[in-house]
Amino acid sequence: MEMGSEIFKAEKILASGEHSDVYGLCSKGRVWVLKCAKNRIDWRGDYKAFNAFMQYVPKNIYAPQSGGYFENVEVEYNGQVYMYQCAVSMNYIDGKKIAKNFADTDDKNFIKPNYQAMDALNLVYGLVPAIAHYNQKNYYHMDIIKENLIIDNKGKVWLIDYTGAKHDKSIFFVLSFKEHYDPKKTPAYHQFLLLGELFQDIAEGEQCFNIKNSFLAVQNDYTNNREENIYQFFKNLRSRLFEKGVNWNMKGYM
Repeated sequence: MEMGSEIFKAEKILASGEHSDVYGLCSKGRVWVLKCAKNRIDWRGDYKAFNAFMQYVPKNIYAPQSGGYFENVEVEYNGQVYMYQCAVSMNYIDGKKIAKNFADTDDKNFIKPNYQAMDALNLVYGLVPAIAHYNQKNYYHMDIIKENLIIDNKGKVWLIDYTGAKHDKSIFFVLSFKEHYDPKKTPAYHQFLLLGELFQDIAEGEQCFNIKNSFLAVQNDYTNNREENIYQFFKNLRSRLFEKGVNWNMKGYM
């Protein structure tokens, strides 16, 4: 698939929002996702960062391979043609998302919305391989929210939707928690903030308070420190948790 004017035939619509629509397509045996922007002005991502993700991430890492960026897109769905200024394609990951609330748990496409603290912490840590590899190139996924997680049938967590990715030299904007944005702090700092918010969003149980406070304490150490990577961040988090009597074994990751 090359950049340029394209028309796609969609088999189903996966999501529809204020700024974009997401379609499911099947072509030559490949099932994939096309995310279409209703207005390029609303498309806040950095295409250089998105394309860098496609180029750099290894095939077996915990993030899906992606397909391309297109302009002047026409999508045919249910006999109608819809026009979009631009779109990106991403591999379809077969799995379930975390439900927004318990009312959704009867839907086969969702899993329960809350985890005990240790399960939630291990789920967040399961994102590290993809994030770490991407960060080595100074690119950052800035939309780390539970809606962008998929759990496959083997229990592996996948971080999807790199369309909001940022290079640390680009104009910086935090998509999900823009009220916390501080231009004096690094993209890595904000990425850790999003991970902490993600944990808070999916976790429950008595240990959550200590974990959240430890997460914030370690995050504050990363305001302007580019030397330590995301693995070191979680090692330091584990040390803080031990000090508070929380025994997190990282399920053998370290």
